[in-house]
Amino acid sequence: MLTQREKNILHYLQNKEYCTAKRIAEHLGVSERTVRSDILSINSSLKDIASVTAESNCGYHLYIYDKELFNSELKESQIPDSPEERVNFIIKLFLNEDRYIKTESIAELLCQSSSTITADLKQVRKILQKYNLILETKPKYGLKIKGEEKDLRKLQSDHVFKRRSFSHDQMREKIVNILNNTLSKYHYSVSEFAFNNLVIHLEIAVSRVQQGNLINVSQDDVKDTLEMKIAREIAEQIDETLNIKLPNNECHFISMHLLGKKLHNDSDNTVIPREYEEIIQRTLNQLSEEFKINLSDDLNLKLALTLHMIPLSYRLKYDLRMENPLLDSIKANYPHAYIIAMSLAHELSLFFGKKLSSDEIGFLALHINLSMEKRYADTRKRNIILVCATGRGTAKLLEHQYRQKFGQWINELICIDATNLKYQNFENIDLIFTTVPILEPVPVPVIETGFILDTNEAMRIESSIDGNSSLKRFFPKELFFKELKLNTQKEIISFLIDNASKIYKLPDNFEELIWKREESFSTAFANGVALPHPYSQCTEDTFTSVALLDKPVVWGDKKVQIVIMISLSKKEDPEISDYYIKLSKLLVNDSLLKRLSKESTYESLMNILNQIK
Repeated sequence: MLTQREKNILHYLQNKEYCTAKRIAEHLGVSERTVRSDILSINSSLKDIASVTAESNCGYHLYIYDKELFNSELKESQIPDSPEERVNFIIKLFLNEDRYIKTESIAELLCQSSSTITADLKQVRKILQKYNLILETKPKYGLKIKGEEKDLRKLQSDHVFKRRSFSHDQMREKIVNILNNTLSKYHYSVSEFAFNNLVIHLEIAVSRVQQGNLINVSQDDVKDTLEMKIAREIAEQIDETLNIKLPNNECHFISMHLLGKKLHNDSDNTVIPREYEEIIQRTLNQLSEEFKINLSDDLNLKLALTLHMIPLSYRLKYDLRMENPLLDSIKANYPHAYIIAMSLAHELSLFFGKKLSSDEIGFLALHINLSMEKRYADTRKRNIILVCATGRGTAKLLEHQYRQKFGQWINELICIDATNLKYQNFENIDLIFTTVPILEPVPVPVIETGFILDTNEAMRIESSIDGNSSLKRFFPKELFFKELKLNTQKEIISFLIDNASKIYKLPDNFEELIWKREESFSTAFANGVALPHPYSQCTEDTFTSVALLDKPVVWGDKKVQIVIMISLSKKEDPEISDYYIKLSKLLVNDSLLKRLSKESTYESLMNILNQIK
């Protein structure tokens, strides 16, 4: 971002061949030192767009490489004002200028005091630490970023390239065309996310090579691969198109990125290592037991995850990050799938010996959510018997009404009269609706209904079919608390456990299992809700405790005001899927959560859950 003074310098230089620092300083009414600092900032901000170059015995000359972008920058740029903007500006400055820079020079560039910039530099150091980088101090010279080239490129990816506007970036367009044409030529499939990641990687590689900063990697296992062949062709095209030669180590690095981003599918002749199949099957068995959702027999999920393991293994092996742009949306909209994915990621981390990032967990959650949605769509439909004692014509009319009004929840509807009910096979039947009393005992729930389906009767039937009537057993009224005056995560968990133990038999290590889950990952969500639960199933009954706090409380790295503690039964329960779906949809619906907080009653909670489809 350009300051107004920097814009004035550029305007002054635009119509001049050469101009000395002294003349510029006199024009602006500042010192020559200030002019030199401003030109340093200009070159950092306008890299690949324009540059102000000093020529011996002549002065400064303005070179413009992209006139459209240059004019846009002059029009839109402004001084970074907020601390966050300044921190990102400083990081960009250090990355683009391969030399030591003094704190005072940065302060002049940003029109801030040295004390303000010193505070900003503390935040810069915190960010650099996450990338294994440091700010090296050299007396009388200033500061400079130090670290491995691959870590510098990660930083540049996150704090420079992903914050730029690419709408008129000619270099980017050329790299996109090179990458697209080369991958198409070799029928090499990558996802849209992966393609964008590759474009950014190539932009950074070109930029760093231009500065003389080369990557120091060489992997023997990629030398004779298809990926290396593609990487060399990409490098050749970049040389021909941009006149920038990428050395062999850069080709190695490109091939590593390709291996970590290849999209495998079941139509490929992909050889899946047996150990990948085994770890996925074993973990799906564990997850099915832990969350009481049968994932282990979903062959599509198993295949998708084992294929996902191949590029994942390369990303972990080569320490490559693939940004997940949908991560926040996944966490917000599929919290249940994300929680399951965190457990899956924990097992995969043990298998690979490297921790999976939140980006990777998000990719796993997408696979899991797809499986859950398909299963939910299949399992929520009911097989129903409709018993009617009226004539055949009226029975057909009633059947038609049921199919028309409740077809989305009905898998099979069997119409019989009461006398034939005793001959019926109830093995796959979920419910019986009847217009006459049934005297014989039957092994499924019976709901009496009228022949005329008015609005109230239709709503009652819909609630019965959709499973809402069974929700109350998962949400005991005795475990609903409002305006709870507790101050810490520990106090809240202890309170909820103490009250649950008055109703349910809890194992002695119940609280230990709750904290074991919290230690693996925090159960707090960004919208102010926490979902503590045991690390594994340990109770005979499934139950939910709901606490509405009088004020937000710190929970891990977030603040929460609604705490929903759940414990799943060790026993199989066919209605647990509906319970999970409704609970998950409540967790991500801000308007429903606000309504719950505002009304703060158990009846409101149940009404909200019953409205969720």
